[in-house]
This record gives sequence, C-alpha cells and structure tokens, in this order.
Amino acid sequence: MTSSVDAALGRVALVTRAIGAVWMVVLATVYGVTGQIDRADVATSVTILGVVWSAVAWRRGAAGAVAGRQGLLAADLVVTALVVLVPAAVGETAGFSGGYPFAALVVGLAVGGRRGVIAAVGVLSVVTLVSLALVGSAISPFVVGQLLLYVFGGVALSLGADTFRAFEQRARRAEASLAVAEERAATATHLHDSVLQTLALVHRRAEEASTVRSLARRQERELRDWLFGAGAAVPDSSADVSAAVGGHTLGPTLERHGEDVEERHGVAVRVITVGGAAGLAVDADERRGLGALVLAAREAMTNAAEHAGVAAIDVFAEVEGDEVAVYVRDRGVGFDLAAVGADRQGLRGSILGRMERAGGRAEVRTAPGSGTEVRLRLAVDHDRSGTG
Repeated sequence: MTSSVDAALGRVALVTRAIGAVWMVVLATVYGVTGQIDRADVATSVTILGVVWSAVAWRRGAAGAVAGRQGLLAADLVVTALVVLVPAAVGETAGFSGGYPFAALVVGLAVGGRRGVIAAVGVLSVVTLVSLALVGSAISPFVVGQLLLYVFGGVALSLGADTFRAFEQRARRAEASLAVAEERAATATHLHDSVLQTLALVHRRAEEASTVRSLARRQERELRDWLFGAGAAVPDSSADVSAAVGGHTLGPTLERHGEDVEERHGVAVRVITVGGAAGLAVDADERRGLGALVLAAREAMTNAAEHAGVAAIDVFAEVEGDEVAVYVRDRGVGFDLAAVGADRQGLRGSILGRMERAGGRAEVRTAPGSGTEVRLRLAVDHDRSGTG
C-alpha cells in the first residue's frame, strides 16, 4: 500500500518534471531570440521531446501513483540523457536544458526511493561528463558545482523523504494507540453502565430472588445484544440500557430510560422535552451524537437514584440554537465534586468522558446539601428531526 509520503513524492516529482520542461522552453526561446543557439532545429526537437515526455509522465503517473514504477524512471532517465547529449553531439554549446536534468532526481526518489536517487545521480553525472567530452570542453568549476549539486541534492532528498516517512509512521502508531484507547474507554463505559450497575443492584437486592432473576435475565440479553448485535438491538419494554438506536427520537427515548431507572431503583423520573427536542432522531451508534447524549443522561439519572437520596428526579431537554441541552436535576444530598476520585467511572467516563468523545460537553453543578444538576450539551443538525 502506497503511503501518503510516497503519494506526495509522486505528485512532487510530476510537478518538478513539468517545471523542468517549462524551464527548458523558456531558456531555449530566450537563447533562440538572442541568437545564441547554433542549431535551432536540434534545440526545437530536443525541447519538444522534453515537453512531450513531461506530458506523458504526468498522464501515466496520475494522482502521484508512481512509487515502484521502474519503467517510468528508466524512461525519464533516457529522455533526460537525450536532452543533455543530443545538443552536445552536434556541437551545440548553449546550455538550454536548465533544471530539466535535476527533476530526474525527484522522479528517482519517488519511484525507487534511495536506489532510484542513486541511479539518477549516476546517470546525470555520466551524462554531464560525456557531454563535456562531446563538445571538447574541460572540466570547469561550473561543471564540478553541477555534479556536486546532483550528489548533495540526491542526499538531501533521500534524508528528507526518510524523515517524513518516520513522521508518518509515528503518526500512524499514535492514531492506532488513540483508537485502541477510545475503544477501551467506550467498552469500560458501557460495562459500567450495564454490567457493574446490575451487579450492584443484585448485591443490594440479594434477598429478593425474583428481582435478582429478572435483573440477571435482562442483563444477559442486553450484553448479548451489545456484543453480537453491534449495539443496534431495538429496546423492548424493559428499556434496554443501550437503547439509543436509529428510528427512535429523543423525547420517547429519554422517557424509556427514565422508566427503566424508576423500575430498577424505585424513584420517580419526570421527563420534559420542549423546543423541538422531542423529535430529534437518536443515533444508532451509542458512542456518538444523541446516542451518546442519551446514555450520559441515563447515567446521570442512575447516579441521582443511587446516591442523591431523593424520591424524584427531573429531566429537562430543549433545543437552544444549534445545540440540544439535557438537564438532570435532583434536590438531594449533593456532593463535593473536587473530592470525586479519578477512578469513579460513572462520572468521569460515563458522563464527562462520553460527552467529550461524542464532541459535546458536560457540566456538573453540585455541593454538599444543595442537590445536583448535570448539564449535557451537544451540537445538532435541525434536519435530524424525526416523526416520532
């Protein structure tokens, strides 16, 4: 698979080859107008050859896909050698090839990497020395500088490409690590919201055999749906913990989650939706969009039911400009937010972290004895309104 660096080098090579052709056309024209070219027919033919090959190379290397195409490099080196040697063979001393030869270094790098550059440097050096012999000139400081330009230019191009490839590899490793970390965070959040909370309920209701069996059956079904159904199972009347699915809208989905929290914890959950919020379509993927917002709201309801010591919880949802906002409020005991440990998955992962990963934000306002309000906000597209 061609890397992004290789693809970029391919495009740069084609552009450099085109620039070299334009460069040669300009020089040949200027030398011709000023009478510095002895064989105008040869100069014209060589210039046309360079331009035609530049166009062919551009077409054959469309989208920069030139890596590994050895035939392209071989043809480029042959054309470059002809551009330099043919005028010298007929005694033409006007150097109108300009930057056309140097472009072969970039083509060599794009096609064959370091080996391609070495091949291009070797061919260009030999061609330059042969052209001198054909016109009967001695090696001059200018020629030595040109040879050094080929050598050091090739080294610089190779080192630069290696550096960019190393950057690309590090970026890919970082992206892979981030993807793994996000997947682990999403998995940990889901398990906390479902399995761990159910186990806590089973522990508290250990003496209620029928309730424990019902909770166990429900949790088994929910976990199977999540593992093998890609989290897309439509919730039943028991309000599946992962019930943020396509085809449902925000108002009814929040109400179903509220009913499930009522059933599990024995507290009243009052859900009110205004301003068009009720009809917003909920994402099938619980890790993004309103799917994530709904589960964050459910976690806030669950936390209030378990820790606030109240008989009722209020949930209010509305659309404010380009955002949907959901508020989960209780008038309970409250808590010291600064004292919440980093290992408390319910708040850090299931609410704050979940909203951050979904591109939204969450704010918790509480204090000991003052109740708690969890504010969830997420940008929404107004065209997402459903029919439910």
